[in-house]
Amino acid sequence: MLEPNVLALTIHQPWAAMIIAGLKSIENRSWSTQVRGKIYIHAGLHHLNEVDMASFIHTYREAGVSDQEIKKAIEEHGQYGGILGTVNLVNCVTNSADPWFYGNFGFVLESPQPFDFVRCRGRQKFFSPQVFKEPEAKTDTQAPVTTHQKEMFS
Repeated sequence: MLEPNVLALTIHQPWAAMIIAGLKSIENRSWSTQVRGKIYIHAGLHHLNEVDMASFIHTYREAGVSDQEIKKAIEEHGQYGGILGTVNLVNCVTNSADPWFYGNFGFVLESPQPFDFVRCRGRQKFFSPQVFKEPEAKTDTQAPVTTHQKEMFS
């Protein structure tokens, strides 16, 4: 199960999937951190609307990520409301040539390690994850694929 003393960070989908798939190496935040080492990547419950999803796909295409890579990452790691795996947080920067850096602070992430999805509640900033003991009423944690999204990869 989850290791004690490892913190988690909630990230909206589909960016959480991209991080765990190794396709995004910086997470942008408005705040700095001194946290370093292994952290859990928690996928939040927020769903992108079709316009935001189209913008997301366009951004990744512009960065040279193929549609197949995007689709695979979302299919394999596109769950919501739980932990997808771990990364090593190695630095917090205020400037970077990395194409994913745009914020005030960039958390530099390395060595993504996906594992079987673990449902748990997220929180803002870093937190100690608490795994659900009882099944939740809603068991569908996979992202619903809209007709618009299907057409983007056709």
